[in-house]
Amino acid sequence: MADSPASFFVPTLDIDLAWHTHQLMAGEYKNDCATLVGKYVDHDDKVEEGHLATAFDVTCRVWQDRYGVPYMHCGWPLPGDTIGQKLR
Repeated sequence: MADSPASFFVPTLDIDLAWHTHQLMAGEYKNDCATLVGKYVDHDDKVEEGHLATAFDVTCRVWQDRYGVPYMHCGWPLPGDTIGQKLR
């Protein structure tokens, strides 16, 4: 986010959980945003599904380019996926 301030990145479910948890410590969250990103990062959960899908694809590509590893879901199924579907 610090290197691409105009971009809209989408967290994986595990990152989103950590992000929500971090916000519970409002003072630390504000300070960490300023230190790591250079501005306060508003976490807006009300984003249109189409925009989320496109932005998630961009996030995956940027992550792969920067870190050289796939943007993983850390074992958490995507919304709509069931354990049965994953096992097939």
